[in-house]
Amino acid sequence: MLVIVGTFIKEIGAYAPFHYAVSDAIGESAVIEYTADGLRIFDNTVNVVTNIPRYDWHLTNLNNYVGLSAQNREARRLGERELQPFGEGTGLFGLPGDYSSPLRFVRATTFTNTAGLREQ
Repeated sequence: MLVIVGTFIKEIGAYAPFHYAVSDAIGESAVIEYTADGLRIFDNTVNVVTNIPRYDWHLTNLNNYVGLSAQNREARRLGERELQPFGEGTGLFGLPGDYSSPLRFVRATTFTNTAGLREQ
């Protein structure tokens, strides 16, 4: 049996908005969160967890970053001009940089799921 208890934090006027990650011996993982709607459990399909907002919101938000890639961008032509990418890492143009929970989730997901994928 699993019992999850909340901790009320008077400074924010709410219970601590924690998400819990649970993994088994073969690497399968789940995210557990307790919301006003009750206990929610998700398969951790991207191998990342962070706090608020809800985990399913984070997964939906990843669609805003579908263009991120471990591969560098190709040159492209605009009219008569050929545009060349500058150096390495151009596949990650658009990777967010602030420290909010949603953007930490995007960065962690990107790094976790692209590490080691760049062809040499």
